[in-house]
Amino acid sequence: DRVALITGGNQGIGRSIALACAKEGAKVVITARNEERLRETLAELKRISPDARAFPTDVGDEPQVRKLFAEIRTLYGRIDILVNNAAITGPTKKLTEMTTAEWMEVLQINLLGTVFCCREALRLMEPAKRGAIVNICSVAGKTGRVLRSPYAASKAAVINLTHTLATEYGPLGIRVNAVCPGAI
Repeated sequence: DRVALITGGNQGIGRSIALACAKEGAKVVITARNEERLRETLAELKRISPDARAFPTDVGDEPQVRKLFAEIRTLYGRIDILVNNAAITGPTKKLTEMTTAEWMEVLQINLLGTVFCCREALRLMEPAKRGAIVNICSVAGKTGRVLRSPYAASKAAVINLTHTLATEYGPLGIRVNAVCPGAI
């Protein structure tokens, strides 16, 4: 009976997590930028959990994230689980061939999107003194990735953000963890 938000919940790892949460009885909310895939995944979720919800959201856009969490607050009054899965890999290029705009797009979604969602979730979790945040990172954040420097750097930053938030919020009953899968 937990309220679970999965960003990037329309495909891949996020979709699998959303379906697993629904099968366990959670009230599942998914977000993504690709509305067509979001609708497809929502239809599948609704076969398991009729009250599943989907909100088209660009997590790299702070006002959209605030609106998303306002919707969650209105619908449920709380959030129990946040899975920060939304991410992009960015260009496959050497650093010297990348533009600042390409770098910033990856950082905006992968790092700042995670920050925006964590901040809003923690604002709801802290008064309840409970909750769980799972940041989907990558082994690239630990070891780097050839021709994917902004991706690797963004995931390394999220790993460190996770350590910091776990230390800050763990004593308040809020768990913050990272999962670092390899190539999927």
